[in-house]
Amino acid sequence: MEKIKFENWADIWLEYALKDRVKDNTYYSYVNIVKNHLDPYFKGKNLDEISFLEVQRYFNNKSKSVYHDFLIKNKCLLSQIFDCGILDGKCTQNPCDKKKMPKGKQTKKKSVYSEEEAELIFQYAYTHRFGPEIQLMLETGICRYELLGLTWEDVDLQNQILYIRRGVADIIDSSTGKFKVLVGNTKNEYREREVPLSKRICGILSGIEKTLTLGKNEHKHQLGTEITKKFIFCNRYGEVCSPRNWSRRHYDVFMKEMQAYYAEKGIDIPIYTPHQLRHTRASIWVNSGKNIYAVARVLGHANLDMLQKRYAHSNIEQLRQLLDIQ
Repeated sequence: MEKIKFENWADIWLEYALKDRVKDNTYYSYVNIVKNHLDPYFKGKNLDEISFLEVQRYFNNKSKSVYHDFLIKNKCLLSQIFDCGILDGKCTQNPCDKKKMPKGKQTKKKSVYSEEEAELIFQYAYTHRFGPEIQLMLETGICRYELLGLTWEDVDLQNQILYIRRGVADIIDSSTGKFKVLVGNTKNEYREREVPLSKRICGILSGIEKTLTLGKNEHKHQLGTEITKKFIFCNRYGEVCSPRNWSRRHYDVFMKEMQAYYAEKGIDIPIYTPHQLRHTRASIWVNSGKNIYAVARVLGHANLDMLQKRYAHSNIEQLRQLLDIQ
């Protein structure tokens, strides 16, 4: 049997057995798991010499720092790597078979804004330079990678429709090892969808400048060059914005300034992640009795059971009011 190191076979599996079977975003998320988790642990070991005990030790160690869902993804990838190795004659057994998974870290309950808090944030956003981005996410439930992929061709203001057609992700360039921005397809078929827009959101979007000026310098009397932005919410060059950079330079800035503004008024509003804006919108819709099929369609959810379990009346005070318990 031909000997091959784990990391070498993992690279072959990624490139030739996986890459053409999954979407780009999914592929690079798997690359991340292999390069940052599996390779560092199994590197240098021959594929056919990795034992059941070594694999179990890997999962036991990982369970101390990652959540159970992430352990499952690790096992899925590792198992596929070994299964492919068996088919290609590089190993004779899959040490992931019948493996009992440790529980991993306990998943924290996702916090969301109340409807009142969400409206306070929405109103503050009218005064902020990054406000329209936050308002669109709060009111429609689109996520960060969908927001940054929007172009003006995706917006029909006359019919009040937003078309979700693509997503943006930060991926690691395999040739340089550095991050680069990838504009690709949505996560799945359900995420490519039409989202109805309210009149107030259409009014906000209609006020966004479609051009920007590059190279303007008043001190040097340079007028600069006006260009059309390729993306609605773009970087300073009018190009697609990195999700990581957007979070640091737009979202974090907005949230800190919003929190400070309301703190001066004696109102305490926590800072949650961009994805929790999506959970907030879902929670508001579901808990106010909106049609769950319509909610699922607008959010791009494929699983109604998950939608109900995650959002339906998780707040004890809402349950008390709905059941009229004094």
